[in-house]
Amino acid sequence: MKRFLGILIAFCVLLTAFGFTNLAMGEESSPAPSEQILQSQSEQVLEKLDSRRIKKYKLPQENIFILKQEKADVNGDGKEETVYFLGQKFEDSDIYMEHVYILIENLKGRGYLIKLPEDGDGGYTPDAVLADITGDSVPEIVISLPTGGSGGIINYYIYTAKDERPRLIFNSQRDIVNVSGNFDENYKAKICIKDPNGTYDIQTLLDLKDRKEIYDELGLYSAGKLQKPGTEIMPYPYGLINVKDLDNDGVYELEAYQSVRGIAGADSIAEIITHWKWVDNAWVVTRIGIEKE
Repeated sequence: MKRFLGILIAFCVLLTAFGFTNLAMGEESSPAPSEQILQSQSEQVLEKLDSRRIKKYKLPQENIFILKQEKADVNGDGKEETVYFLGQKFEDSDIYMEHVYILIENLKGRGYLIKLPEDGDGGYTPDAVLADITGDSVPEIVISLPTGGSGGIINYYIYTAKDERPRLIFNSQRDIVNVSGNFDENYKAKICIKDPNGTYDIQTLLDLKDRKEIYDELGLYSAGKLQKPGTEIMPYPYGLINVKDLDNDGVYELEAYQSVRGIAGADSIAEIITHWKWVDNAWVVTRIGIEKE
């Protein structure tokens, strides 16, 4: 057992040294010239929210900060609102927010609070951008919440506030393609991807002969013969979602990156890249790609 653990640690170090890293951890590929990518433009504002608003919107009394604020017509009434992105600091941390909120106010100071799902409303250095994703010329609110840790996982939420009726239309823990698979003979991995709508179902065999020596050392293979039949691959949640106008129609889509790991968390074997588009009040997959790591 000690020898196995030693090999596993050495394996993780070796993979890191050779650059087998997760693209979804923030190393974003450069978009093609015809693609428009939406990135956060405003600098993070870290100031305490005033006590009047804290009381008015029944927020926690301690450590509520304004992380960012933007002006845009997110209600669709033809008038600008101020969108406040709020975070409740975890103790003395400057980068981890225990809870995140969205506050929308009009010019007269009338507003409402949006609470994120409680099972994923915190994160490190959270961020938000506004983008028209539904195609109604009214921007939606896109929120990213890095969870921390070596997995590079980020929770994403998208809200529409049209007609002052806030609605969660995207939840990265729910809106995701299903990825499964297992190791196969001769240093291969079978990957199966299922589109929730059944349009883009993919099965492929990934050649992993470049890892032969390591897999043999770990006892997974011996001369190409799988020693542990049924060993499954490990698909991860999203590590990065780009907000892009992929088809140049003036409406933004989502380019989502999902890592697939092999024998260990450091063994990143592939990246699943899914394009999502909002069509007729629902998400539709328009493309699925697989890139070997």
